[in-house]
Amino acid sequence: MKQRLVVAVFTIIVFCAGYFAGAWRELRRPLPPPPGLVGAEFAGPRQPGSTLWRDRPINRADLIKRIESLKPQLDEFHSRMTAIESGFSHDFGQLLTPEQRTRHEERAKRRPSGPKESGPPLTDDEVGSLLFEQPAHTLLTEVVIAIRLDGLTRDYRLDDAQREKVRALLRERRDKVIALIDSSPSPTVSLIRLAPYIQRLAQPASAAQVPAAPISAPSGTKP
Repeated sequence: MKQRLVVAVFTIIVFCAGYFAGAWRELRRPLPPPPGLVGAEFAGPRQPGSTLWRDRPINRADLIKRIESLKPQLDEFHSRMTAIESGFSHDFGQLLTPEQRTRHEERAKRRPSGPKESGPPLTDDEVGSLLFEQPAHTLLTEVVIAIRLDGLTRDYRLDDAQREKVRALLRERRDKVIALIDSSPSPTVSLIRLAPYIQRLAQPASAAQVPAAPISAPSGTKP
């Protein structure tokens, strides 16, 4: 009897020791790094030690040459994107109430017609944003339907029935945009946001003597 009691007590001690040792280890386990932002892999090199954009001047002459050589493709891409957006806007307007439609028309009138061709030369940060960040942001709004749907719901106070119809329109629009992107020659997609600013890509006078390195848009970047 005494031997059984000793075995039982010993078993309990071993169990408790193992339990508390495991708990102590879990409390001191290093936390994993936080997840990256959605789409951050498309935003271009921003980390310390990168070899593009942030660490050395952008080769503006090379960018201008590439934009000029791709002008027909860029114009065609822009024309087809405009047609897709116009079609969506028209179909979206048909789903709105008169009050919502009036708001939709007013917002369309206030929407900027395009970038200003005249102005000071673009800074490297502005060029980098047009070349990397803005296409990446557009990619998210094209692929992740919920982002644009939530924005439209908030702006126009869509009801549940309207939301479902708009969701279907956004799916159709996404399919058209992705088909256009897939059929467009590289690097049309990565240059489409920068191309309208070609007149402002002139090298700033203060950096004219700094040798520039060619820059390549990351593969998979979207407009």
